[in-house]
This record gives sequence, C-alpha cells and structure tokens, in this order.
Amino acid sequence: MNNKSDVEGPTRDQVERISHLARSQFIDLLNILRLERQRYSTSASPLDLAQQFADDCRSSMTMPLTIEVAINRVVNAQLTHTLKALDLLALPVPASTALNEEDIEKIAAKGEVNGVTLAMFRAAIFEAKKNMGTSSGSPQESEREWQEEDTAALEQIMGGENTLLPIHFIKRACRMSNTVGKVILEDQSSGTGFVISGNLLVTNSHVLPDKETARRAKVVFNFQQDEQGRDMVPITIELDPDTTFLNSPTAEDDLTIVALKEAANGRWAEVSVEAVPLRVKERVCIIQHPGGQQKHIGLYHNIVTYVDQNLVHYLTDTLPGSSGSPVFNADWKLVAVHHAGGSIREPSTKRWVFRNEGILVGRLTALLAPLQNK
Repeated sequence: MNNKSDVEGPTRDQVERISHLARSQFIDLLNILRLERQRYSTSASPLDLAQQFADDCRSSMTMPLTIEVAINRVVNAQLTHTLKALDLLALPVPASTALNEEDIEKIAAKGEVNGVTLAMFRAAIFEAKKNMGTSSGSPQESEREWQEEDTAALEQIMGGENTLLPIHFIKRACRMSNTVGKVILEDQSSGTGFVISGNLLVTNSHVLPDKETARRAKVVFNFQQDEQGRDMVPITIELDPDTTFLNSPTAEDDLTIVALKEAANGRWAEVSVEAVPLRVKERVCIIQHPGGQQKHIGLYHNIVTYVDQNLVHYLTDTLPGSSGSPVFNADWKLVAVHHAGGSIREPSTKRWVFRNEGILVGRLTALLAPLQNK
C-alpha cells in the first residue's frame, strides 16, 4: 500500500559506466542533464556519485535514452555514430557535433513521442557503425573483434562488485516465497504479509490498523504461477486477531502482527525473526504482491542507500499493494518490512529522495517481545 509510481532513471549498466567516468566527464554529464553540481561532494567515491546521480535522475524522471545520449556526448569526442543513429531513428540531428543541453532535450522529447527505447538506440548505434565500416557485419563478429582486442578481460568481474550468486540463491528464494501472501481487506484493497513462527502473520499497521479491520480481512497464499506459467490454486486463510494482535501505529513503526486461524507454519514455512546487520550498498530482495497482482520478486537495482537504527532505504522496485512485504538480504535473512516509497525524507540529511523504505527487523523484534516473555 505505498504510493511508488513507475520511475525512470539510469539502467544498472549505465550507473556502472558512469562510476568509471573521469571527474571532468562526470561534471559535463551533470551540466548536460541540468543536475545540480552543488549536491555532489568532491570527496565522495565514484560509486557514491553514480548512485546519487541515479537518485537525482529518477527524481527528475530522466529517461534512460536521454542518459545514454548524454553519456555518448561526454565520452566520445567524435559523435559520428551517435548522429547517424539519431538519423536512423528519425530523431532530431543537431547541426553541430557539440550536442548541447537543448539538443538532448529535443532528442528525448521526440524519442518519447516515437516510443524509441534504449535498446533501439543501441541497435541503431551498432547499425551506424556497420554502415560506416567501423563494425563487423554481425553482432557475433563484432564480439569476436572485441575478444581479440582484450582476451584477458573476458573472464573478469565486470566492475568493482562481484554479482555472481550460488544456484541455491534461487532455491532459497522459492522457499521464502512460500511464506508470503496477499492480504485482502473488506473493501478489496490489498497489501502483502508473511508468516513467522507461532502461526503469526506480519504486515503493516496501515494495512491492518486494528482488530476489527483484521477480522474482516483474509490472506491468500499460493496466489502465483508455477514454473510453466500456469496459475496455481490459491489458499485463503482468515485472521484471528482475538488470539493475537500486536500493533505499532503507522506514525511509529507501522507494524502489525496477527494470528492466523489455520496452522500455516507447517504448510507455508516461516520467516525467522532475528537480529541481522545491514549496511549501505548491500542488496535486498522483496517478495511481494505489487498492485494486488500475483506474487512477484524485486531483484534488480536493489541497492541499499541508507540505514539507521529504525529504517532502511533501497532502490528495489515495489508498487501499491507491496506494503508489508518481507525484505531479505542476499542470504535470505529478513532485514526489514517494506512499508513506503516515493518521495521520502532521508532522516540524517532531511533531503527529499526518491526511494523505497522499510522498517528494520529490530523494530519487529521489539513488537514481538510481549509474546516471547510469556
């Protein structure tokens, strides 16, 4: 139940490329895209600068196509291939190779109207190189040429972070997904919840604010597709707030713990609730029912951007209906409960950022304390 809308901004590989720009090139990129240079610390690391750039582009709704053209502008002294690609896509071709801010804005506006995607632009760049005799006749041959230029680079980690994962990462994801269900309210609005030990469901307070709302709500498990893309049979379980109902109001921790009427632990597994450290730049995944849809997982651009004693901010995608979803680290340990997103304030700086936000697992542990002391 958050208000995060679809956002633009750089792709993951664009962020990676930007982190490798020279300082002067990065400043040129900021100027071209009309981003405030004063917001970027001279002492920040290249990766931090690239991440802030990504946040600012999402806030300003800058399209990946615009960013790609701007990157080409600051990296390439000769824009011959870029200009040819623009012509192939029927986009405005500037008279000068300077390609200034106004030129890029015109290109972006026309590209949006014409439905030109980043993939289409990159394909046009390849086609331009091929037509001008600077690329091979096929992507495969072009790849072989690249291999001959630097064979040693082929077997390396691309960038400063190893993103390889063991195959059991996927198996653990599937197991944890069994704990997640769609919470449906009497008015048919929805959120997400997950099962913990004691036959309890965790969600947000703004999803289930009181016992009466919980009595009239239900949780649907197995609302998803199998590996063949076929709908599975959903299982509906009612809530039992008269047995257990713990609540931390939305203005505080925005958490609710409520009992289930049927024993879900043996059937759907459970999420362990324990203290787990979390740091900026770690990656988090969210299993959710975005927009009330079947079960999804948020895996891409899933970087943690802020952590304090109570909250965590991340770039992992969510939608309205994702409130109450479990937020996992790379080891599939629960680190937070997702509860909000969009334009939110970063507590330490008070600046507005476009991110998603979760309540750290320590606050959930505190809410559970009365049950554990019985």
